[in-house]
Amino acid sequence: MIVKRLSLLLVGLFVVEMLVLLIPPLINGGPILFPDLLGYWRGGQAAIAKVISILHHNPQADNAVGTSFENAHVVRSAFYSLYTYLTASVSLWLLIAIQAAIVIAVLHQVYALISPKQPGWRASLFVILVGLTTTLAWATSSAMPDVFTALMALAMITLIIYWQNIKPVTRLWLIALVFAGVVVHVSNLPVALGVLIAAAVIRIRRLGREWSRLVLLGGTLAVGAFAMIAISVVVFKEWTLSPHAPTFMLARSIEDGPGKLYLKRHCPEIGLAMCNHLDKLYVGTENFIWSDDPAVGVYSVAPPEEQAQLRREDKRIWLAAAREYPWMQIKATVSNTVAQVFYFTYLDYYIPSHAEFVDGNVTVNPSTLQLVEKPWQVALDIPTYAVVFLGLLACLLSWWRGRLTRDERDFFLLIIATVVANAMVSTLSTLSARYEARVIWLIPMTGLLFLMRDREIFGMRPRS
Repeated sequence: MIVKRLSLLLVGLFVVEMLVLLIPPLINGGPILFPDLLGYWRGGQAAIAKVISILHHNPQADNAVGTSFENAHVVRSAFYSLYTYLTASVSLWLLIAIQAAIVIAVLHQVYALISPKQPGWRASLFVILVGLTTTLAWATSSAMPDVFTALMALAMITLIIYWQNIKPVTRLWLIALVFAGVVVHVSNLPVALGVLIAAAVIRIRRLGREWSRLVLLGGTLAVGAFAMIAISVVVFKEWTLSPHAPTFMLARSIEDGPGKLYLKRHCPEIGLAMCNHLDKLYVGTENFIWSDDPAVGVYSVAPPEEQAQLRREDKRIWLAAAREYPWMQIKATVSNTVAQVFYFTYLDYYIPSHAEFVDGNVTVNPSTLQLVEKPWQVALDIPTYAVVFLGLLACLLSWWRGRLTRDERDFFLLIIATVVANAMVSTLSTLSARYEARVIWLIPMTGLLFLMRDREIFGMRPRS
């Protein structure tokens, strides 16, 4: 009878945790959507068609699918595209429910490692509090791979610091989560590398004992990178991590200054396609890449052949401009990183938003393309910022008062490294509230971890 009651209690707590993490879509009437969903859906649809054509040895159909990929406006992660297509074909709710279940599993594991002797219900309380007070529920409830950035980093940090305390089967699924995080979005690989490098530096005195786990994680990142390159080679015949990716680095360099000065100084002598667009060096990153207005857009309005040329010039111009104007590039990177770290509002979350599935196609209809925050978003911004700063303060006070072990201090430092690495990677694209909102919840999560380990909650003291 006692076992049955405990089982019912655990199921009930899990249901409550799921409901908390899915509050935004419950309000919206469905998952929080972005226009990107269309790209992921079509990518998964085309990937399934390509696999079927290969299995049936149909070269004509295979070529048609390959052409549809090659002519794609933007190519998303093939892995998250497959996940999107397979789950959304059943229901978009299934897509975010699986994400929520993974979040719950990871947070329970982390809580058990930090507070191994505490009762299980406190782990559920921990998940509920993080879900209610941070941006976690919004990242989880979005039909996007955003939440996997933080989960990937959290899995890496957990494996690095607490390897000896983790069961072998748990190690395997955490490693699998790291791999999944790498392949679902191209920006996650440099974030993961940043975490790995930071761990090697922070725990340098322990490298003699821990080098094998760092090598294992490095190998996992390498396998993920190989998987992405393999997709690019098979489908696009290109050796790249991100085929057909828009010219983010070029547009960013121009807006920051180095690219603008470099092109003005060297065009038309260098003979680049970008030299044909010197009249659009002041349009901004968003307009440069996405605008369909020929008066301000560059990449989106260019014909496919010129788009391919601009993609080939993307990193080349960024590197050349950074070498020619290094101090300007350093200042821009630092300034953008700091700005991105503190930019985690709800501006990019659309309520209401919905999608229509008709005859195997999907149409995404976000409410509006928001230029200013709505009142409900501003109302949420204030407590969210307060919670982040309180979480940071809680971590620093615990450290200052000597309540943290060496491993816990390293855990906190690697959480900060994750937030900063994510912001630095984002500076190669456009500054976006959603980019930092996907990881900033790790800071108050960590503060709450330390507080719940040390404090009395609802009349029950932590076990020593």
